[in-house]
Parts: sequence; structure tokens; C-alpha cells
Amino acid sequence: MKILVSGSSGFIGSHLIDALINFGHDVTGIDMKEPLLPDHKKIWTKLSINNPNLWDYLDEYDVIFHLAATPRVQYSVEHPLETNQNNIEGTLKMLEFARKKANRFIFASSSSIYGGKTCELMEGLCPHPKSPYALQKLVGEEYCRLYNEIYGLDTISLRFFNVYGRRMNPKGDYACLIPRHIALAKKNCNLPVYGLGAQKRSFTYVEDVVQALIAAGESKKRFFGEIINIAYPECWSVNEVDKIIIAATKSKSKIKYLPARKGDPAMSLANTEKAERILNWKAKISLPDGIEKIKEIY
Repeated sequence: MKILVSGSSGFIGSHLIDALINFGHDVTGIDMKEPLLPDHKKIWTKLSINNPNLWDYLDEYDVIFHLAATPRVQYSVEHPLETNQNNIEGTLKMLEFARKKANRFIFASSSSIYGGKTCELMEGLCPHPKSPYALQKLVGEEYCRLYNEIYGLDTISLRFFNVYGRRMNPKGDYACLIPRHIALAKKNCNLPVYGLGAQKRSFTYVEDVVQALIAAGESKKRFFGEIINIAYPECWSVNEVDKIIIAATKSKSKIKYLPARKGDPAMSLANTEKAERILNWKAKISLPDGIEKIKEIY
């Protein structure tokens, strides 16, 4: 297939590029950042999703994976205008391009859309965004649904839950606590925890996420604006995660508790039955196994 990946130089994007090339697809990546890996330069175009002349630079595609975004909840709380431009206006520009130049549009959404719900999170639950980033992702999902209903573009939104793994910058805005705390633990530094550390998350290893993306891209089904959770369907508290990290790295680090942050949900436990049913996909890498895979990297 002929495939376009926006955000190709990002953490998830770089892993997706590797997998798509290995499967023999004709891949183009666009990003404003340099590729993470040198061999990705041959398929990379320096191009913003906000460029009004995307048509002048790009071809027609079977599938577009739209991963480009300004990510993370806390950054959006501090920079709502910047994140709105990239996460809503940029997504709309990509959809407008896709309806004329592509057969399928796969949108990288976020579990933050659910807000502070403490039940098992299923796709049919009423969204309750608690940050600009979460709201922006919800708007992106709704635009995907509309572009399917109005223009017939086949769209699907995949809600990712706390993705981590190799190549994630532990100091970057996107980094979740796992790589950040592994790096700190290996230096025997204190591990900062916001609130009481009781907040629970479903953490998802990046290789599992890539397999879900490929399953959506290669599926013979039409998705009609479908929304699907992508996660390892178990939940760990932040305190439990840090205990696993400290044990895995044989660290002398201690947990340092800090004031709770705005927009930080108490729990995000994913139900992934829909992904199993529609994509024939199920996450394979548990949190302890994932930490073992990356503990020597950071």
C-alpha cells in the first residue's frame, strides 16, 4: 500500500515507519522535526500539517496515519492556543487533504478524553475532557466521524492509553512517567509523584500500539468513523509503577510526593474488547515485561 504518516519523526511515528517499511509498504513521512533514525530520512519530508498547500507536496495514498500533535495534558493546560492550532486545526487540514487524496484516515486519539471516570473505560461512555488536550482530541474524533458521514472518507480513531517504550525522550513533553522515572532511578534520584500516587493507569508498550495501527491500516473492513481503545487492559497505580522500576533497576531512589496537577485523571482502566472484536488485536506486553525491555536504555 501507499501510506502517509504525519508525525513520522515522533516516538510512535518512528516505530510505525519501521514496521510499515518491514512489511513492504511504500511509505512517506512528514514532520517538522528531523527523523529519530538516520535511515528514515529517505522517506521523510519536512512539512507542517498546518501548511495550507499540502496538495503541492504530497501524492495520493491508500492510508493516512495522522499521529502529528502537540501532546500531553499538562502542556496543553499551559499552552491552550498553541495546542489548539496543532491538534484541531492541523487535524482538520489533514482530513481535508485526505478526503480528496486518500481512502482511509487513521487518527491517533487519547484516553484523556474520558476525564476523571473511575469505572472501566468503554468507548460508549460519555466523554468528559478535563484539559485542552483531551478536548482537542475529542474534537478530532468528531471531525473524523463527520468526514465519514458527509464525505464518505473511511475514518477510525484509536484511543491510546499511556504509551511507553524505546525512543521516548525521558525529558520531553510527551514522556510518560515510566522512561522518566527509569532514568531517575538509575541515578538514585528521588522519583516525583504528583498527588498521593494512587492514580491508576493502563500502560501500553509501543510495539503493541504499532500492531494496532497496522491492523487498522491493513483491515479489509470499512470503519465508518469507529472509535477503539488501544491499551494493555490492566491497571497500575503510580506508586506500584515506581516500585516495579526501583526493583528492576536495583535503585536506592525514594518517592517524593508533590501537589496534584490539574487535569490529571484518577484512573484510566481500558476495556479493549472492541479492539479484539473489530481489529483482531490484543496487547501482549505487560507493564513489568515492558519495563524489563527498556530498563537498560534510559
